[in-house]
Amino acid sequence: SAFAFAELLSSANIFSNFADWRDKKAGYPDGMMFDDPVLGPVFAKSVEHAYQAQKFRSREEREHIYGLPRAVDAKRAGSAQQGLVTRTLGSRYLDNQTAFAVMLPLVRTKFKIEKFRKVLRNEPRRIIDMGSGPKSHWRETMARIYRTVRAEILAEESEIEQNKIREQQRKERERPPAAHSEV
Repeated sequence: SAFAFAELLSSANIFSNFADWRDKKAGYPDGMMFDDPVLGPVFAKSVEHAYQAQKFRSREEREHIYGLPRAVDAKRAGSAQQGLVTRTLGSRYLDNQTAFAVMLPLVRTKFKIEKFRKVLRNEPRRIIDMGSGPKSHWRETMARIYRTVRAEILAEESEIEQNKIREQQRKERERPPAAHSEV
């Protein structure tokens, strides 16, 4: 149906690292708060902004990346080999292990937003990063990240449910017995 297709497209956008985090209705007019290791708390307009900023050592370079208007601009600046580049992580491309380590906390931050958590929690299929080429390490890296974050969300929510059940059982044990009336 047209509705199911539209819902699928909006879900796919949630998984895009280029999706804009700014959402006035949800209370994020400037983007998501991210704890940058160099700058401290900053607003990132997208996962891509935060990821590209991690490639640089200097405050100025990171501020420049966060200040760019679009995720595609952040990617271009983070991938450029000229200009202000003083890279923290070496080259413009990261190996799979480093990319995973850098991207995982950014995606965790994104999925703290309930509307995103709900989609990730309820998506039964394997999530594939279609924005990457078929031979790109990002396809598998992002699939691993989404599996990891989904498992963390489910474990966290399971623990919350278990705590609610334990609390209810504790209250029931502490409740005084009801007085019985004889007929």
